Amino acid sequence: GTPFVTSTVAAQGLHLGELAQHLVADDAEHFVALAAALIDDTELWQRVHEGLLRVARDHFSTLAFTSALVDLMAELGVAPPMPT
Repeated sequence: GTPFVTSTVAAQGLHLGELAQHLVADDAEHFVALAAALIDDTELWQRVHEGLLRVARDHFSTLAFTSALVDLMAELGVAPPMPT
């Protein structure tokens, strides 16, 4: 729940999409401007925070991992595990 800004390299693989415009900077001035906006604008931070929660659920949850694993196993011709 803490606002953050990161670099383009660090953001790779985070699936930020449109959120990147509020979270990704590669020079000091832009980095500070984005961080200040997230800290000062409660409404902006709330929207970004909700978006980050969706990203976490859609790409990094147990369900997302399991689905990706089953898809990969199917692609490799290995039967997916049976549900327990």
